[in-house]
Amino acid sequence: MKYLVLIIVCVIFTACSAKLLVPTQADAERGSSRYAGLSLADLQSGKATYQSYCDRCHPLKNPEKFTAVEWEKIVPVMVARVNKKELKINAQDQDAVLKYLVTMSKRN
Repeated sequence: MKYLVLIIVCVIFTACSAKLLVPTQADAERGSSRYAGLSLADLQSGKATYQSYCDRCHPLKNPEKFTAVEWEKIVPVMVARVNKKELKINAQDQDAVLKYLVTMSKRN
């Protein structure tokens, strides 16, 4: 019975979580117009970093939920909040998350 409840809870959380966009080479090429030298590996790293840090405090948002301009305002504020607590996000990780979210964001 415990296993059945655990499976149901996992299914509910999986169904309610954001469906994060998986970056492609085309996304990296589009993003390189904003971030010189941006690669698919950079976007994949940013996505992984976003998943590992941001869902500790709140459900992950689909990158398309906000525009690039909105993400550029949101990410620094969120990182500052987190860095006041026990977890520290360094500038490199912040940059990776920002590049992923901005590149994959809703078109302006």
